[in-house]
Amino acid sequence: MRIHLGKNSIRARHGRTICGYTICVAGTLEDTNVEGLENTTAARLESGDTLFTGGIPDQAALLRTLLRLNDLGFTILSVKALRGRRK
Repeated sequence: MRIHLGKNSIRARHGRTICGYTICVAGTLEDTNVEGLENTTAARLESGDTLFTGGIPDQAALLRTLLRLNDLGFTILSVKALRGRRK
């Protein structure tokens, strides 16, 4: 599969794009004003962890956000791409 780098997305040959990400961190993040998470939705999971969904436009922004969460001392449990077609 070829990956084509676009302005704000990664497009695979089959035409689906990454249109955001989910990031799960251990514990509760009380202040969701973390740089890079401004346009995400935060949800507390039954496990007590926090899941952020959407709002991260590309891989560069994703990496900055992950580094920021790490700098704040959060354990990153998972990162998943949300695939679909951009509207």
